[in-house]
Amino acid sequence: MDRNYFVLFACCIPVKGHGRAVIYDLQRHGYEYIPLLVYDLIQECRYTPLSVLEKRYTPAEWAGALSFIHYLADAEYGFITDTPEDFPDMPMQWHFPGPVINSVIEYDGSQPAFNLQPVIRQLLDLHCHDIQLRLFGHCTMELLNPVFEQIRESTLYTLDLLVPWSPGFDTAALFSRMQKEHRLIPVTLYNCRDASLAAVVNETDDFLKTRVNITKELFRPGTINEKPRQELFVINTEFFTEAQQHNTGLNRKICVDVNGYIRNHIQHKTDFGHVSQQQLKSVLDMPAFQQKWFYKNDQIEKCNTCEYRYMCMDTSDIVIRKGKVYKKKDCGYDPLTQQWAD
Repeated sequence: MDRNYFVLFACCIPVKGHGRAVIYDLQRHGYEYIPLLVYDLIQECRYTPLSVLEKRYTPAEWAGALSFIHYLADAEYGFITDTPEDFPDMPMQWHFPGPVINSVIEYDGSQPAFNLQPVIRQLLDLHCHDIQLRLFGHCTMELLNPVFEQIRESTLYTLDLLVPWSPGFDTAALFSRMQKEHRLIPVTLYNCRDASLAAVVNETDDFLKTRVNITKELFRPGTINEKPRQELFVINTEFFTEAQQHNTGLNRKICVDVNGYIRNHIQHKTDFGHVSQQQLKSVLDMPAFQQKWFYKNDQIEKCNTCEYRYMCMDTSDIVIRKGKVYKKKDCGYDPLTQQWAD
């Protein structure tokens, strides 16, 4: 071991929090908690031979440190090598070849404040990857079918639908359309009072089982909770590199609320005009609209000490107080105690 170094794989990146650290496994989409002492040891192991590091510890301390190194090697987070210079860090550049990544649209079919199809058309022309369409009021397949036709030949990745259930809504037609249009992922039927509908979905093939959500919960415009939760964490290379430069919850996102006003996010107070008077492309080009894209978690108080800061997507508004950056609504996690609040 005279010249051995311990090196993490390039896709396994340690991130230091206030009370503990985490290894982000970007290839296997998971993470591993490690103590801060191990985090510091890993940083040293890359540039200092293990034989040199051993002299800085008592025999008992080194035995514990070495066992952790072997554990990380056995779990395939890293490896021991004589040539650490042959294994450079992963590049942190991030690029997306378009002006908008995703969008949220809220639309009331009973009292529409704008025409839905032109808004969808604009997003498709901008090569938006993902659209979440939240429908309220009266909803029919006659409203949805033109949207489905629009996305058929588009570059859209997913259309996430929230549809209010009603006794007259043709769920069979919707499920049939989903079988033909795989971009519809997922579809949530909310305020559902038909107890048999879940059984219908579960008795069909696995395609619908994994793509249809049925809930009795009643959603209202502007109130859908998007607070960060552990089950929503994203661990992959694209998200991690984006988080080095951008606010992952707001970057290249554009939203239209139920009244037709364009915002960085549905729940933000500031609007950038009405969709019937403003083109989405012109709003996306506004420096004022883009400003919040660049408040990354490393700059935001509390978030900058959180071990989850590069896997967490939070759409909270940003506020500046006395020259410091804060999120207007804190998430439920406290990096100081490593505890989640209800």
